[in-house]
Amino acid sequence: MTLRQVVQRWPGIADVSVAEVMNRLLCLKRLLPGCNVASMVALQPQMFLARTTDQLETQVGSAYDIIQRDLPTSYVDAMIQDRPAILFIDVGCLPNAVEQLKDVISYPTDPATLGNLLWAVKQ
Repeated sequence: MTLRQVVQRWPGIADVSVAEVMNRLLCLKRLLPGCNVASMVALQPQMFLARTTDQLETQVGSAYDIIQRDLPTSYVDAMIQDRPAILFIDVGCLPNAVEQLKDVISYPTDPATLGNLLWAVKQ
């Protein structure tokens, strides 16, 4: 998706200053050091750029902590890299969803499949 397409789809994003975009990207990189945050933002720009840095820190930090508590970090990073929307699942629903995934991990499962499963059981 080009920058023009992003701005056309989410006009409010154009109101975010370059400095604020940089702050949000740096915040994300600090929270998710093993991930390509630029790629993640390109996949889900509205989720990342429509929130303040404080909102990102709270939501993404909490979600990542919950998910990585019971799943291997390499799986977690790959899952959220493939499906960044996972970071925006209601944190109240995440522990149960992650618990359901723990049984699946005992089988050879690729992170993309785990990400799809976590997304599916988020409710």
